[in-house]
Amino acid sequence: LLHRLVEENNTVVVIEHDVEIIAEGDYIIELGPKGGEKGGEILHRGTIPEALSNKKCRTAPFLKSIVAKPKNA
Repeated sequence: LLHRLVEENNTVVVIEHDVEIIAEGDYIIELGPKGGEKGGEILHRGTIPEALSNKKCRTAPFLKSIVAKPKNA
């Protein structure tokens, strides 16, 4: 459904914690480093490839395992 919305030239903003859905994003913004009063800082904003090389991005190690898999796996 999300892909279809984008294909129809819609902008889609998703707040998500599931790394498989995050990996499908064109542009991600990661806030942290924790929740509540210990969060709120931008750890990453940019593309998935940029996230993979961002040492502050706490999602990057999880994205690496998803992005490295072939689509048919």
